Amino acid sequence: MLLNLIILAVTRWVTHLATLVASLKSRFNVNRKVEAEKTPTNTLDNARPLSESTAAAYNIFALIECHCDFDPSTDLEASFKVLLAKNLPALNDISVKLLSAGNLAVTIKHIPIIKLELYIECLNFCALTICKKHQKHLTAQNVKIGLCNYRASANQTLVYQQAKSALTLSQQSSLQHCHRLGISHSRVNIFSNNQIIKSIKKNKFVIYFQPLFELDSGRILQHEVLIRVRGGANELLLANAGINQLYNDQDALLFDQAIIIKVKKLLLADTAAAIISISLHPKNWFNKAFWQWLITQVGDFKIEHKLQFEINAADFFKYQIRLQGVLKIITKLNYQIIIDDIKSSDHIIQLVNYPQVLGVKLAYDLVHSIEKSAYQQRCVKNIVNACQLLNIAVFASDVETKQELQMLTILGVNAAQGFYFTQLLPDFTQTVFH
Repeated sequence: MLLNLIILAVTRWVTHLATLVASLKSRFNVNRKVEAEKTPTNTLDNARPLSESTAAAYNIFALIECHCDFDPSTDLEASFKVLLAKNLPALNDISVKLLSAGNLAVTIKHIPIIKLELYIECLNFCALTICKKHQKHLTAQNVKIGLCNYRASANQTLVYQQAKSALTLSQQSSLQHCHRLGISHSRVNIFSNNQIIKSIKKNKFVIYFQPLFELDSGRILQHEVLIRVRGGANELLLANAGINQLYNDQDALLFDQAIIIKVKKLLLADTAAAIISISLHPKNWFNKAFWQWLITQVGDFKIEHKLQFEINAADFFKYQIRLQGVLKIITKLNYQIIIDDIKSSDHIIQLVNYPQVLGVKLAYDLVHSIEKSAYQQRCVKNIVNACQLLNIAVFASDVETKQELQMLTILGVNAAQGFYFTQLLPDFTQTVFH
């Protein structure tokens, strides 16, 4: 009888304990759910980007010029493809073709965005390796490369022209032997250099404006000038990388003079217009004739801080000493500059010595599909942090999707522009930020 009472008591105690545990577990799960609902999801720490392996892929097309006396029996196409396959075993979609001009044309598809620079380095390494097999004394300057990174839907003629423009930049430089130009949504068809200059001389071009929106307030901070050159059914939108295809000093000078004259007329007619930002041709930053001409043009132009000039980051950081005279002129005119195509925070600290620098613009490669790449997000956050220390603004151009904008906002970017907000504007308008 006593044994039965003990068994009954133990059974009741175990049942009660099980019920208590279940109750506590249920309450704990409810609390976790409530806390999860209260936790903000729009902070950087709580953002959950896709893994780097799922980031959108690029294709690259490269034109490689090797200054080397190859043995006539050498099969460059086969040799280069074998060497690439050996160094890039993970990729199968690689094509190599020897062009009539003697350059190698290489196409590599489906490259993860975080490995883009690595693959470009591999291309350079393979080209130099093949050359050294034939002439051991050759150095990196004997191999010139022009690349274009693009999406599968890109116009192939545009891809080739961009790679050709990049190759020309490499040929002209004694320091940087590999240049890369990307294709964004804002670039359309390509004209030849002669077509562009003929259109400029005949005044057959139109300037458009792309507003830059402050992300906190939605107000327009500036309008970037872009130019359309028309010719029949073709059309070319020239901006930053596009203007690099003007190789002649005189052509580059004529190009920027034509744009500034039109901008000046608009600003004088509308003194309330927003600040205008102009991407100068790389040659004009070092052309004394251009800056002397500019000073005479703005002599009667009393509106301060209405012009800004953009310069590529690679050119600015490489030629800082040569730019000292130009920076003094910009300071005297009360203008400011923007460093374009920033790809990392490596050199940001150097801007502490340049009060003329208003802000920096992120490279297209960092902005495009940034919500899918933890690597891009880290790069942008590092740039933002470095610029905040110097009180320099960070801008994003070529923003094309809502997802890109949301991630850029989370990362602390100050302002953005691109086709997500608006198409190009033929005049100053009160565009509404959305």
